[in-house]
Amino acid sequence: MQIRLSNGYRVRARSALAADSTAIEIPRQWYNLIADLSVKPPSPLHPKTYEPVKPEDLAPLFPDELIKQEATNERFIDIPDEVLDVYKLWRPTPLIRAKRLEKLLDTPARIYYKYEGGSPAGSHKPNTAVPQVYYNAQQGIKKVVTETGAGQWGGSVAFACSLYGLGCEVWQVRTSYHHKPYPKLMMQTWGAKVHPSPSDVTEAGRKILQKDPSSPGSLGIAISEAVEVAATNDATKYCLGSVLNHVLLHQTVIGEECLKQMEAIGETPDLIIGCTGGGSNFAGLSFPFLREKLSGKINPVIRAVEPTACPSLTKGVYAYDFGDTAGMTPLMKMHTLGHDFIPDPIHAGGLRYHGMAPLISHVYELDFMEAISIPQTECFQGAIQFARSEGLIPAPEPSHAIAATIREALRCRETGEEKVILMALTGHGHFDLTTYEKYLQGNMVDLSFEEEKIKGRLYLIYKVFGIKEETKLYPKEREKKKKKKHYRFSDCYSTISQVSISRRSSKVQTPEMVSQSLFHANPPSIFTSSSTISSNKGEELWLGCLPQKRKQMHIRLSSGYRVRARSPIAANSTAIEIPRQWYNLIADLSVKPPPPLHPKTFEPVKPEDLAPLFPDELIKQEATNERFIDIPDEVLDVYKLWRPTPLIRAKRLEKLLGTPARIYYKYEGGSPAGSHKPNTAVPQVYYNAQQGIKKVVTETGAGQWGSSLAFACSLFGLGCEVWQVRASYDQKPYRKLMMQTWGAKVHPSPSDITEAGRNILQMDPSSPGSLGIAISEAVEVAATNDDTKYCLGSVLNHVLLHQTVIGEECLKQMEAIGETPDLIIGCTGGGSNFAGLSFPFIREKLSGKINPVIRAVEPTACPSLTKGVYAYDFGDTAGMTPLMKMHTLGHDFIPDPIHAGGLRYHGMAPLISHVYELGFMEAISIPQTECFQGAIQFARSEGLIPAPEPTHAIAATIQEALRCRETGEEKVILMAMCGHGHFDLTSYEKYLQGNMVDLSFEEEKIKGSLAKIPQVLA
Repeated sequence: MQIRLSNGYRVRARSALAADSTAIEIPRQWYNLIADLSVKPPSPLHPKTYEPVKPEDLAPLFPDELIKQEATNERFIDIPDEVLDVYKLWRPTPLIRAKRLEKLLDTPARIYYKYEGGSPAGSHKPNTAVPQVYYNAQQGIKKVVTETGAGQWGGSVAFACSLYGLGCEVWQVRTSYHHKPYPKLMMQTWGAKVHPSPSDVTEAGRKILQKDPSSPGSLGIAISEAVEVAATNDATKYCLGSVLNHVLLHQTVIGEECLKQMEAIGETPDLIIGCTGGGSNFAGLSFPFLREKLSGKINPVIRAVEPTACPSLTKGVYAYDFGDTAGMTPLMKMHTLGHDFIPDPIHAGGLRYHGMAPLISHVYELDFMEAISIPQTECFQGAIQFARSEGLIPAPEPSHAIAATIREALRCRETGEEKVILMALTGHGHFDLTTYEKYLQGNMVDLSFEEEKIKGRLYLIYKVFGIKEETKLYPKEREKKKKKKHYRFSDCYSTISQVSISRRSSKVQTPEMVSQSLFHANPPSIFTSSSTISSNKGEELWLGCLPQKRKQMHIRLSSGYRVRARSPIAANSTAIEIPRQWYNLIADLSVKPPPPLHPKTFEPVKPEDLAPLFPDELIKQEATNERFIDIPDEVLDVYKLWRPTPLIRAKRLEKLLGTPARIYYKYEGGSPAGSHKPNTAVPQVYYNAQQGIKKVVTETGAGQWGSSLAFACSLFGLGCEVWQVRASYDQKPYRKLMMQTWGAKVHPSPSDITEAGRNILQMDPSSPGSLGIAISEAVEVAATNDDTKYCLGSVLNHVLLHQTVIGEECLKQMEAIGETPDLIIGCTGGGSNFAGLSFPFIREKLSGKINPVIRAVEPTACPSLTKGVYAYDFGDTAGMTPLMKMHTLGHDFIPDPIHAGGLRYHGMAPLISHVYELGFMEAISIPQTECFQGAIQFARSEGLIPAPEPTHAIAATIQEALRCRETGEEKVILMAMCGHGHFDLTSYEKYLQGNMVDLSFEEEKIKGSLAKIPQVLA
């Protein structure tokens, strides 16, 4: 096909939610709430003169466009095309109905959550990091500095800088720096320099360390350090992840999408809940809904949730204060606990900030929202319930919103109210699994808020601005003064409404008094606003726009729970739906593959031979010749959590390589487990559950498969036990913790639990293990327990069948953008992802419609296709599985412990081996150092950090792209990107430090293994 796109690089697909749901596009404008407030928020003040800040005062810190956005009263701001281009990597983000959580809680409430964890950094933070870095790059800035708490913001800035070629330096709160090493490694992988804060690099940091050498740090201290560096270096600017108006502005892309998604499914929220630290995600979701509330179209309650250990809204005071600890920022009118207040080291590091965004504080004072605080143990209890029902592991920050949502849902259970609750789920908790481990082991404690601790700090705030002693509102006093009075007024529709107005600052009753007490001259616009109403006692109140009566929508869907949106890639790209059938390549092969054989009789395996291991439906799928198999609705329902997955054009990698080739990759890293493995884990567990099985067992290498199975079991209520290859068990502890968070029991393999494991340990007590050994252990347990079945993550026909959902989607996506691949590349271990992408294209190749080269890439340390033999062999080390005709290195071959643990398998899937023998594909092998070199190039140009397994496909793609540079050929390359590398960052660290070596394949080593292959006539 000859159609070419002039811009964009992604096909994002429409969900198969329901016939009446419509696809949405990424918003093209950010929304500025200030434009709709009749009472404007107080201006920030210069820290020395107390005069309103001028643009030139901010010039040392921010580029011109951000300064303009910080003070603008425009209602909408256009999103630059270059920013939209990057947003397409993960936006639009899904709106998901939490049906399983509703069922668990037995509530009539309908719970929806807007999930931002699919971004490259795993949170909402790139929504503002990308435009901030873009505007800096446009102004010729060479480097940006910033602070970060848990690491989401620092990772987001590092990600954005890698795309735009800027240097990046980050000060991370010391507590998180030590507790959460993976975000630090992620920033470094993207090229950033990371310091623990407080540090000895800056004057601000050194002062803190002199007072307290063991200071845990805080966001305020980290801000001081970053601001100091930016203010003293002309070529360096500062990026802030929350609090300021331009940050909140950028985040409104969340709420603008969500408004359209809620409209598409015919729902209107009664309650909107989000966590608040600085408040950017909360504002991003709620502000567009607040606009609709101010216009009278809807009337949701908007509820902020903060940690009890750092409750700026519920326990702080509304006053001018510094945004940082050292007092280097402008003074902002906000709810604050005092700028030098250092919160206790709670696990939600992103919420450990002394103040609240001034605009949110202003909205709170106008009574358009409310706030509560929740202790962290209750939050993690809710997070576990959520993870084991919905399948997504939340970061500690949004666990506060989850806990508040559960509270409200349980209230609805008591009252019977069918309330619609919309929750902000700001990001995933994959880097917080040690925190989950602490909670599950009973080692987490609540850190209480000590009110006495802040009184001195709050007194200093008042003293600075000359407020009289009697006007102080300490937390306890403030609680007593939060009395609500009701007033009647006429709205713009000439109807009478009842509203509740909170008189928060009763000692200061008029704008004039406030102006006299806080300012020397030129009071901000809030004090000159004439928007007032009178109570029945004649008291005058100054307010912003008031909410109008709600207009309820009554459209309801009968099925599904998610709106997934279409990307604005181009006018001629069409939305696609999740395929409703898996494809079976065997049906289109004139030469059928050899059947598996019974290990004792060497006769073809019968269905009853497989019954101890698999449920009936999977046995049927293993042997079927049907061309297409219907995907059950219950499986499709789970697929909607992450499917369809994006097809992305690697434009920045193309530019880096200077190649005329057009490179596309099908990215499977957006699933809850971070890889393609849930595509088969979900149906396998579903079929076991349908047959009444109570528990499944399996093996895993790097951990993607074990995590995927644990995820699926948490959804369908089955027990799960996993044997993980010891080399990966030791190298990648976070995968183990992820499985345990979803409720699985995990053993290192070889283990002393099974006969197969004990035999290996007797021969080699320090054995690194292999997938073959782990399979033997899991199969042994399944075969000896009637209520337990075995699940396999690769190799078998039914596994490859389920993965074809990838290629079926990709065919439609390539068609939508008018491209046909000349070359398809994928990594191979057992081969499931490779088969999933390539088999539907092979179908089209066999029919004569297209003719791509299909290339498998394997590690040089375990090259079953390029160095193995095609013969019948066992699928496991102990010889417990059927015999399969495949390319093999010998069933007792133990590969060296390369970092791509998922590729350390002695054999290749029989169906892939058969296709290889028929000449429909080719294979190469690449050493791991070349793979990681390519991975770094990919991560720092495309912004996604790949798992070690697909780095083989990336390296092969780069090889081909460089060939095209030499020949001038405009080849279209399609690559399988099977998962992210967030749990493999120690491997990247090793590579970046120069400590990675290639493990060569020793041909002499396999001669003994090949000699042990059963002698079966071909």
